[in-house]
Amino acid sequence: MSAMTATGRRDGEAGDYLDVVEAIEDHSRRWRDDCAELFRRVAFSVAMHNTDDHLRDHCFIRSDAGWQLSPAFDINPEPVAAVERQTAINGVVAAENEAEALREFASLCHLAKPVAISVLTEAVDAVSGWKSLAARREIGSSEIAEMGCVIDVQCARLQSVIDQCR
Repeated sequence: MSAMTATGRRDGEAGDYLDVVEAIEDHSRRWRDDCAELFRRVAFSVAMHNTDDHLRDHCFIRSDAGWQLSPAFDINPEPVAAVERQTAINGVVAAENEAEALREFASLCHLAKPVAISVLTEAVDAVSGWKSLAARREIGSSEIAEMGCVIDVQCARLQSVIDQCR
């Protein structure tokens, strides 16, 4: 079941991760774990500047225990900083405000402040070495340069929120 279905949205309608949290709370048997996982994914998407995060890119799978958040898929960095995300974080869609929006979103995902800081730190750490990994995978220097500005800026914004929370 897509998050679009779970939230009662239709193609073309704006969505917010708050709606996805509510859908998790309504449908998931392991809702605390799924909310924490959603926060982790959103933090990673912010770090990568993944703006193609519409509600069909988040799903639930059925297991014997009931509905649960599916594995993550379709995460694509956007090289243009001005491109806004398709699913808002507490109403925020602009890159310059996403990291700050995550601070409030963490509590809405039922995460204590130390856990949220840890998740944000993990996202920054996971993404910060991307340039060397891309070069090892023989990604062209022009492509690395094209993506570099936005990813580095997003990681710096997340790091700023982490530093403010400590």
